[in-house]
Amino acid sequence: MELEKKELISVIIPFYNEDIYFEECLNSVLNQTYSNLEIIIINDGSDEKFLKKLYYFQKKDHEKIKILNKKNGGVSSARNYGVMESKGNYIAFIDADDVWLPTKIENQLNLLKKKKLNFIHSSYLIVDENEKFIGKFLARDLNYNQLLNSCDVGLSTVMIE
Repeated sequence: MELEKKELISVIIPFYNEDIYFEECLNSVLNQTYSNLEIIIINDGSDEKFLKKLYYFQKKDHEKIKILNKKNGGVSSARNYGVMESKGNYIAFIDADDVWLPTKIENQLNLLKKKKLNFIHSSYLIVDENEKFIGKFLARDLNYNQLLNSCDVGLSTVMIE
């Protein structure tokens, strides 16, 4: 199925003082094979040195990256704020210390459209700080009601319509 590149995907990244993995995270989003993205980074009250780093990344790729600043309230409030400010037809979530494979958005969007789904999630690999593979989390089929009562979803694998 040929994807229409006009459909905007909002990528929500909560950020709080992430120093080590964030650049790799952001690059994994910027290097997606599906390119019509708005990247919303929610600075959840980070220290000033981290805020400078965020603006440096925004300056490098200013057309796609939007930085929102808020008082520290935790990852859930940061995500909710990002969702409220998003303009995309779809929303994808990634944590600031996670990375995506290059075809993540394209593959999930294809499946959402083909199967007429409202949300999708996937399995994911678990690596340690040395990038050594230590395991795999296998996603299972969930309907909406099961999702409400489950913690069986890696949020960085989720895309919703």
